Amino acid sequence: MRLKQTTITSKRQSNMKICIITLFFACMVITSTAALAQTVAIDAEFRPRMEFREGFKKPLTDTLNGDAVILQRTRLNGDYKSNSLNAHLTLQDARIWGQTDKSSSSPQITVYEAWVEALITSGFSLQAGRQALKYDDMRLLAPSNWSNTGNAHDALLLKYKEPLFQVHLGFAYNNTNDTLFTYRYNVSGMYQTMGFVWLSKELTPGLTCSLIGIGEGLPRSMVTTGTFKAKTARDSSSTMTFGRFTFGGNIAYQNPESIFGGALTGYYQGGRDAKMGSLSAYLLAARGTIRILEDLSGLAGIDYFSGTSYSDTIGLGTTVSHTFNKLYGTNHSFNGSMEYWTSLPSGGLIDYFAGATYKFNKELSADLTGHLFSLAQKIYQGKTLLTNKHLGGELDLTLNYRWSRAVTVQGGYSRYFTSHTSTVYYSITTSAYQPQWAYIMLTVNPTLL
Repeated sequence: MRLKQTTITSKRQSNMKICIITLFFACMVITSTAALAQTVAIDAEFRPRMEFREGFKKPLTDTLNGDAVILQRTRLNGDYKSNSLNAHLTLQDARIWGQTDKSSSSPQITVYEAWVEALITSGFSLQAGRQALKYDDMRLLAPSNWSNTGNAHDALLLKYKEPLFQVHLGFAYNNTNDTLFTYRYNVSGMYQTMGFVWLSKELTPGLTCSLIGIGEGLPRSMVTTGTFKAKTARDSSSTMTFGRFTFGGNIAYQNPESIFGGALTGYYQGGRDAKMGSLSAYLLAARGTIRILEDLSGLAGIDYFSGTSYSDTIGLGTTVSHTFNKLYGTNHSFNGSMEYWTSLPSGGLIDYFAGATYKFNKELSADLTGHLFSLAQKIYQGKTLLTNKHLGGELDLTLNYRWSRAVTVQGGYSRYFTSHTSTVYYSITTSAYQPQWAYIMLTVNPTLL
């Protein structure tokens, strides 16, 4: 009798939860339809990706075996829009299959984005909260969508927009603790303060020019050598920072009525470097596209990241670094899909690339891109001077298939062709596989409300 009552109580609680959830969504639907000036949208993302890795990110010696891994990202997105306020919330679960056991109760849900935007006047708005930053070709600031977790910043953003002109002013200030006194910020690879300005102007149909400047206050704890050393015990535990700034611009042309397209990018980086003191580096990039046939197009380009030569570091050394830092951009979209050069060599990097895209039909397309890599400057790897700057090459094949409006499938295969210099750079002293990597990814984006 007592067991029967427990079962009935459990069913009632379950039914009550269903009723509450149903009532919640019903209220949202009624609210969104009752007020024409307000809209509410809820959608989701389910994205499992299986990868086979045999030399992904670095060469693999033949004493080790490649392996397969399955990553999955699940997101629930909510948007609210009205005449005076916009809001966005993204809940995320990013995991590797089998990372936790089947009965694990460890919480996995995190907040990827949570921001509100106040619409001040016509064209002006103020956005605050955790948000993904996406600008131009996404070399410096990007959501990094390929990553299983993505990138997001806690920031304040003032925006102005008119049909052909945009300006964004951003600011961020980070703490690791709910502190009552000065302390050292110690989150690896992150700034303590950041400010940036971005301007974009459409000059003619398809031709856009943009400028960006980013200033960072980097934590003192990042300094290992160079001119920045704590003078007292108080200095060593304080929140003292050193500055790094990056500025430059993009000119991009993409017009559906033209068979030609392309982009020019240039950034200069100065201030201080965590390892060598002063910083003076740059990035130059150019790419062009051409529509050969209605369904076939080609591209070619070059990325040049400046580097510090071995001659600058011998003897007494130097306090100036010429090695460019890619900041918080997307890594997978540039310099090869196998991500060998997400962290640039101290000697910099040159990437010559060319490829083609073919559309079989509206649903299926293929991309084939080849890369040829080289050091920009000769460097020492340990005690070995890399006089030959050739770092090998890579071939990337990607297939994209749109099964429906909400479902897409992407697969790819990449092969890296190592050179003597690249194996020495990665400290491979024995025989190694010719690196290869393959994946298949399913993305489902259903609209829930």
